[in-house]
Amino acid sequence: MDTMYLNTPAQIKALAHPLRLRIVEALGQDRMTNQQLADALGEPASKTHFHVLELSRAGLINLAAQTPKGGVLEKYYRAAAQRFQLGPKLGRQGNARIIEASLDAARAAFADVPAASRAKADVHVVQERTTVDRATLGRITAHLQAITEELARHQDAADQVDISVTAILHTVPNRATDAQHRDGER
Repeated sequence: MDTMYLNTPAQIKALAHPLRLRIVEALGQDRMTNQQLADALGEPASKTHFHVLELSRAGLINLAAQTPKGGVLEKYYRAAAQRFQLGPKLGRQGNARIIEASLDAARAAFADVPAASRAKADVHVVQERTTVDRATLGRITAHLQAITEELARHQDAADQVDISVTAILHTVPNRATDAQHRDGER
């Protein structure tokens, strides 16, 4: 599967840990056992095992094979997809938890970058609250979808630069209506 749609806040939260992101990335390249993952990532096997279980519970990695070896079964895992995207099934329920989990994931990804690299990073941050008509909202949403599709197309480019992109576009209550509701509650 090329793209997996994240349909629960638990799936988003599972990806909010930097080591879990590294595990999913490694398992997107090849199937591996927990010990192989630990060796490849330079982490203790007990630590990777915990995170492998969390990713498996969330359905983000799958058991790909089991091979008998020395009286035990070696379990090989593989990422459920090459790419993960917020799914349409999330709907309106749990939006606050979805946004919180998405921001946690972005924060964790940024925190995983060494401080020296962060100081030199090319960072673009936009946070704006504004009012637009429905047609403009539709165009902005289409632009974000186009960016997502372009990112997927360029994963195998020769001159690669690793980036992290987090975009959250959401509607907010109308300021005037919100103020009227607050005044009516008094």
